[in-house]
Amino acid sequence: MQGGHFSGIYRKVQLKPLKWVKIPKSDGDGEEERPVEALMVLKYGGVLTHAGRKQVYYHSVSENNCKI
Repeated sequence: MQGGHFSGIYRKVQLKPLKWVKIPKSDGDGEEERPVEALMVLKYGGVLTHAGRKQVYYHSVSENNCKI
């Protein structure tokens, strides 16, 4: 099996938590939930929404530290 190429604005990866456990907080004040099992969803294709275009613009400007 060879590795693939997964990049571009029409592709995304989602992690959806499936199973949670309660663990004590580090300060001893109660409990918090943490995911211990997740589903990875790879999506590609489709039409970019208006909100998606704004996110692409925001992240490209902040990641590349440049003005468009």
